[in-house]
Amino acid sequence: MFLFTAALGSVFDVAFVPLCKNPLFIWVFVIVCVIATIMSITFWFMFRGYNKEDDHMNDLDKTSTNLPQPQEKISQA
Repeated sequence: MFLFTAALGSVFDVAFVPLCKNPLFIWVFVIVCVIATIMSITFWFMFRGYNKEDDHMNDLDKTSTNLPQPQEKISQA
């Protein structure tokens, strides 16, 4: 997954390189900032429920009575 996101970022870089010929042209950076902001908000909406689920799963470890019992030592006779 990491390599896919890196490749996607490289695609955006290659797409915006022709627009960067004028160093005073800031719209290229504004476009990248807007895309990053939209993707950040989208990511938050998609995965915001997992934080509560993770907290719930962590609480199960503290209150669970179904814990494994230590194994008895086998004596060698």
